[in-house]
Amino acid sequence: MKPLLSICIPTYNRSSLLKECLASLTQQFADKKVYRKTEIVISDNNSPDDTQKLTQSFQKKYKNIVYHERSKTVQADYNIIHAASFATGLYRWFFSDDDLHYPDSLSTIVKIIENHHPDAIICNLDLCSKDGRKIIDRNLLRLKEDIIIKTKKELFSFLESKFFIPLDWYCTCISNTIVSEKIYQDNLKQVMKLYNPHSNNFLHSGLIYYKPDDYQLYIISQSLARFRTDNRSFGPTDKFEFLRFWHPTLNKHYENIVKVNKKNISFKFICLLELKKLTRNLRLLLLRLLNMDIATILMKLFYKNQQ
Repeated sequence: MKPLLSICIPTYNRSSLLKECLASLTQQFADKKVYRKTEIVISDNNSPDDTQKLTQSFQKKYKNIVYHERSKTVQADYNIIHAASFATGLYRWFFSDDDLHYPDSLSTIVKIIENHHPDAIICNLDLCSKDGRKIIDRNLLRLKEDIIIKTKKELFSFLESKFFIPLDWYCTCISNTIVSEKIYQDNLKQVMKLYNPHSNNFLHSGLIYYKPDDYQLYIISQSLARFRTDNRSFGPTDKFEFLRFWHPTLNKHYENIVKVNKKNISFKFICLLELKKLTRNLRLLLLRLLNMDIATILMKLFYKNQQ
């Protein structure tokens, strides 16, 4: 029998962080129903560290952990979306190797799937410190209750109310994205046409946002995991150079979303995207000229109306 849920974890050379992630998952297997209905799928991007040995230590105790190691390292975005190709579950949860599950994350997802059978799910997260111990920002999606969305027009109308910084959490984050097996299989070929081996593409998110026709999307208000801040392993290390690399990637992602969903996106949404692009350019300019990062100011300005 197929598992209901596959947690798909792409990983590369971060075994100590992966260990914490797996521990936060496997502690939930004391619930026999959760253990029976879930699997963990690890796609190792040819790590030079002890990732394989670590995974094998978990596999000895938990038979629902699947491990695949690539013969050569591929671009991270490819490994993320392709991790789900090794899964057998009816739903695939893309999850970062450094993030941490809360104790009831799996039972919550299983319950929602069994009760609502959505085509895709976006779950809420809390932002935590790099060591995972301190919560920096709760409720990143700024939601008070669960949302069920049935059409693309309804989705983009909803996103207009969650636009500036919160929008990126909806449209780019890996650890809150869950898709049905059907969504994955039906849209993978189309999404992979946009794969760029020299950049990040948010292909996992594209399974939801690059899909032109309607589907049912369930958005969970409860935070199910902790997302580590300042723990990226890609792009330049200098903040200015990273933003100069990162902003075109974000802009291209939103351009793809607009292109695929022209019939469902309002003129207001497009205008807001342009305003969002301007705020990014302003942040970059001030960082370069004055060495001043206005990210905190922007968060306070836009978040205050989205609680």
